[in-house]
Amino acid sequence: LGGRSWPLPMSHQDVALRHRCARLLQALLRIEAWQNSEAKDGADLETFSMMTKGCSELELEGLLEAPIYSNLQIEAAWLFLFEVRRRHFNRRMQIQDCTRILGSSHNWSMVLFGSKKIHESLRNMPPEACMEILEDAKAMDLQSVLQRSPMPQLPPGGFMPEPNGGPGGPPGGPPGGPPGGPPGGP
Repeated sequence: LGGRSWPLPMSHQDVALRHRCARLLQALLRIEAWQNSEAKDGADLETFSMMTKGCSELELEGLLEAPIYSNLQIEAAWLFLFEVRRRHFNRRMQIQDCTRILGSSHNWSMVLFGSKKIHESLRNMPPEACMEILEDAKAMDLQSVLQRSPMPQLPPGGFMPEPNGGPGGPPGGPPGGPPGGPPGGP
């Protein structure tokens, strides 16, 4: 690194970008703290307000695509938004506005489509709330993914037993054949 410190100092442009994104960044930090807290009594409405205002401001400036939000922060923000929707029906209009804004962002919608935690949270929502979120985020394609059952967990060793006594055999049977039959099949 030739005597330069790591991480590298932020440029003036980086500092200016972070100042313009300050409200949403602050909300994301608070969401992270909420997510890591032991007592999740409910979604913090002050944080929710910061998030919705930050999203609105950044939409106007086109800064939701700025490379300063991590996928984990984006995932946490979606999960927080879902929690507010579950607990505070009276915030429905604000949630819809925020969902429309985030769903229109390439980076934010990619996390919505790709996160297993988000998918599980959506599956656990009341169906009407889930459909509302998917419609507002323009993510109706995700509905087919949510309707599929989750992948079965593999047993130790990483292989599912074959139903007719194939390699690995059914539990209790000899490998390669049915219980009591010759190895290799009938």
